[in-house]
Amino acid sequence: MFLPDHGDSDRFFFDFSLEWISTGAGLIFIAFILCYFNARNSFHPPFLFVLFSALLMMQYGMFIITKNKPGRNLMHYTHHFIPGSSIRISLREELKHTGHYFRFRGEITGVDKKKTEGDILIRISKDQMSQPLRLDECILTSTEPKEIGKVLNPAAFDFREYSRKKGIYHQLSLSQEQFTTLPAEQMNVRALALMCRGRIIKSLGDKGFTSKEFSVIEALLLGKRQDLSKETTSSYQNAGAMHLLAISGLHIGILLMILNVALGPFERLRHGKAIKWVLLIGFLWFFAFISGLSPSVIRAATMFTVLSFGIRIGRYSQLGNYLFTALFLNLIFKPLYVFDLGFQMSYLAVAAILGISPFLKSLWNPDQKLLRYIWNLFVISISAQLGVLPLSLYHFHHFSALFVLSSIAIIPFLGIVLGMGYFMIILDFFNFLWPFYVEVYAMIITMMNHTIEIFGSINTLIFKNVFFTEPLLYISYLFIGLLTFSISKLNAKRPAAILVCCILLFSILLFEKRTTQSESAFIVFHQYKQSLFLRRTGDKGILYSGSGANSVKELSFVKNYARNHFLLNLSESEQMLNFYKVGNYNIMVIDHLSIKSDFGFKPDILILINSPQINLDRILGEIRPKVIIADGSDFSSYKSLWEKSCKQKGIIFHDTYRDGAFTLISHS
Repeated sequence: MFLPDHGDSDRFFFDFSLEWISTGAGLIFIAFILCYFNARNSFHPPFLFVLFSALLMMQYGMFIITKNKPGRNLMHYTHHFIPGSSIRISLREELKHTGHYFRFRGEITGVDKKKTEGDILIRISKDQMSQPLRLDECILTSTEPKEIGKVLNPAAFDFREYSRKKGIYHQLSLSQEQFTTLPAEQMNVRALALMCRGRIIKSLGDKGFTSKEFSVIEALLLGKRQDLSKETTSSYQNAGAMHLLAISGLHIGILLMILNVALGPFERLRHGKAIKWVLLIGFLWFFAFISGLSPSVIRAATMFTVLSFGIRIGRYSQLGNYLFTALFLNLIFKPLYVFDLGFQMSYLAVAAILGISPFLKSLWNPDQKLLRYIWNLFVISISAQLGVLPLSLYHFHHFSALFVLSSIAIIPFLGIVLGMGYFMIILDFFNFLWPFYVEVYAMIITMMNHTIEIFGSINTLIFKNVFFTEPLLYISYLFIGLLTFSISKLNAKRPAAILVCCILLFSILLFEKRTTQSESAFIVFHQYKQSLFLRRTGDKGILYSGSGANSVKELSFVKNYARNHFLLNLSESEQMLNFYKVGNYNIMVIDHLSIKSDFGFKPDILILINSPQINLDRILGEIRPKVIIADGSDFSSYKSLWEKSCKQKGIIFHDTYRDGAFTLISHS
């Protein structure tokens, strides 16, 4: 049996005892019932009822998440696997492949003869395989799953935490000799949907589209973005139109508008409106099915199913309640959605449209139909972007002011692209797809791509590496919420609250700037077969690299670190030094070119790089550093010997491959 060491990266999970949660839920439920009956007989807003409703939901989420954590779920594979066990993995989803590996998300359905559960990442070497495995196959292997490695450098993307938020803790790296394939015992609905999508993709792929056109078609119609090139992705990002390539509420909403017009004649029948609504929802989920039933598609389909029901019964003024109902239904079946960025952005965008767009629409009511259409499109785009802007800045630190232009230019054509695209799939299914239809559709896709490329080339309206921290995220949403309420119901208190939010925003920026300028830091990054140090004093930093290769300032984690420290001004040194001083700490670097025992001072920190052939026991007999560091440029065999010497002397040994980057901070 092995259990993952969750550590700090599992901090997003509630980790309370189930008994405590059950007791708390019971008390909150009693209060919830009492407040419900009190609210029925009261003319005042039911604040307590709303409060205890939210607390009851939180308790439910805590219970589900805690109960399903690997340490508590006795069905999880981590409780049953021992070295040498045979594990059976059902393939659930095909992920984006790399140059050397096919990648999948799988579920471990059995360990030896025991039934288990739990998702895992799988990568299979392409050396002896030309085609990826199918989703109707299972893998049988005895290879031990490895825990997903933790992030090794500050400001680097934390793939470990990203995976754990999706309930995935381990990964398997396999060559063809390490597994055998078997037919799947049973297929879940999503696997069937993905297989159906795969057949559609294979059939459309033979129709003569160029690779660039077809990758956009796959993304727009079927939700498969793995084949998009970096150039195409970059163009859409710079134009502020990346959301067009992810099937979401926008696509589902446009699809419903098309279907609403197409099914209009049913309204003439008896009970025609009800029949039309049932057909709309049926077609909606059918297109969700052929799109692979990805989480984003399921969320959008659920959201619009509930919202359309509210519209169907005429509850226009209560659409916010129906939006909340859709959110609640999603979280009931998948509580981990609450950590999913796509989930958060989808609901924030729709909530902003419902809350902000009515006011913006009231500012101008054009008489001309075309102007009114463009204005409504502009209002919806602005509202949605305001809703997701703080979250987008926090996660991506990228903003394109071109989103309004790209929305006005592209979204009207998106209805044509989606309508013709899904009709093309239907024609192809019945083997009745005309070559002329394919040529026209390819021409429309090419025109859309060219338009996006033009917008994406306007660099002056694209803002990258935007400084935005977690406190700024919360204050920004508080500011947007208060501003919305102030606009809808103006009184003397709310403008004052907005002013307080503005003051808090500027105070946080000043605090972050002051913190950066008052610190000195020294970082030993982890780089494979290389050495990389950063010495920072205030808002200036110098990078020392032992490689002499390409500029280390272009490394993603280096750029992220500079941005997170209020756009740190970085420069590069052409020479690696052997002595550094940070605050009261003396730092000595020993490499294979600077081996000596008489340092002339007592270093507090000793860094060993490039696998120096030294007698560490002899050196430690002369000096007593507090910490010894080995980085990615050292041989692992040398590190093992050095660590033994440090243990004997009671000295801390820090291996950047195992422990991550070493950071020393000194406050002035």
